[in-house]
Amino acid sequence: MLYICIVIKNKYIMKMTSEKTLETALQTVKSQQKLIKELQKKHELLTSLSGSVEALEVVADVTKGIREAITYLEKRKEWNFNWIGGGWNSEYAHTREEAYNQALDITDTLVPDLDTFRVATEADTKSLLSLFY
Repeated sequence: MLYICIVIKNKYIMKMTSEKTLETALQTVKSQQKLIKELQKKHELLTSLSGSVEALEVVADVTKGIREAITYLEKRKEWNFNWIGGGWNSEYAHTREEAYNQALDITDTLVPDLDTFRVATEADTKSLLSLFY
């Protein structure tokens, strides 16, 4: 049982926390909800597997990672983006799609560049703000 849980832990922790998996889920509400459902199913399966103290510890680590991924997906994130023709701004949203739609409502004269939407990092925001100095 412990071996199975360790294999599960090693296989799924990377998949659940990979940037590609999260990036895909952040594109649209539908893809986000799909990943959350998958993670919740895995969480239920893993908690049902724990039979020994060692297995319970492994499962606890994995389920913690699942809960953290779900929490991240469900919260609003700051999205930095560029305007076509120059300039930048940010929006708070759950997904890239939602952030883009909000950006479209900001102004009638500027057009947001969909390809530049990214979850804001401290370094990215600091770099953008340095343009004002």
